[in-house]
Amino acid sequence: MEDTLREIRKLDPDNLTVHSLAIKRASRLKQMEEFKRTAGEEKQMAEHLKAMIDMASRYAGEMKMTPYYLYR
Repeated sequence: MEDTLREIRKLDPDNLTVHSLAIKRASRLKQMEEFKRTAGEEKQMAEHLKAMIDMASRYAGEMKMTPYYLYR
């Protein structure tokens, strides 16, 4: 993600939109056996997501962008 944010910064965009994948409880993906995670793995994934959101926020701030909409 950081490589992507560096490349975006080079483009000097006017704004930046970041989306995260939300996997719904009833989705087929969530029900797939190979996708099932332990509580520890879920926690680790949540920590990674937070780190990525924080990174995007930091890069946006460095590009002098301010949030105008936040949806989680």
